[in-house]
Amino acid sequence: MITSERINEPTPNGGAYSVAYYYDAHHMPCEKSKARRVEIVEYSKQGERICSTYGFV
Repeated sequence: MITSERINEPTPNGGAYSVAYYYDAHHMPCEKSKARRVEIVEYSKQGERICSTYGFV
């Protein structure tokens, strides 16, 4: 089961890449097709967390 997706492109807040983490209505990790919530985390080249964005799908 794939519960996250990495995007290898520069991010709006200066990150090197981002990862989208998918969650169901109970905040449990789930497949993208079943997701109700998403957390997008931007990371630096060194893998440090820069910024998080939350949303509903």
